[in-house]
Amino acid sequence: MSTVLDAHLAEVQALCRRLGVRRLEVFGSATTGAFDAQRSDLDLLVEFDDDPTHLFDRYFGLKARSLSPEERELLMLQLQQMLDEAAEPGWEAAWSAEIERRIEAYERGEVTTSSWEEVRARLWAKYPRR
Repeated sequence: MSTVLDAHLAEVQALCRRLGVRRLEVFGSATTGAFDAQRSDLDLLVEFDDDPTHLFDRYFGLKARSLSPEERELLMLQLQQMLDEAAEPGWEAAWSAEIERRIEAYERGEVTTSSWEEVRARLWAKYPRR
């Protein structure tokens, strides 16, 4: 895992500059010993600069670039299928409640963030170079 991250660090930094990302932090399992390189995802806190121009495009541009070409294709197929189907009742309310729960936990200090440098150091310690 750390080799893959390390190999793309310059790309991530360039992408953040291009998309106006002021701050990018990692939280969740990647900040603890519970991170599993085969099964875990990376939870990211993204703070964009104050320029509101094309914020939607910048956010989804960042998200889409984190996917492999195969994952992008799968995402497009899934989006097309979702557009063809009726939305599941209650999904928006459930997701809004989850977002609020996460924000409140962060504001209460129950969830902490870690800088990329801290997470990277822990990943290197857990998954040393081969």
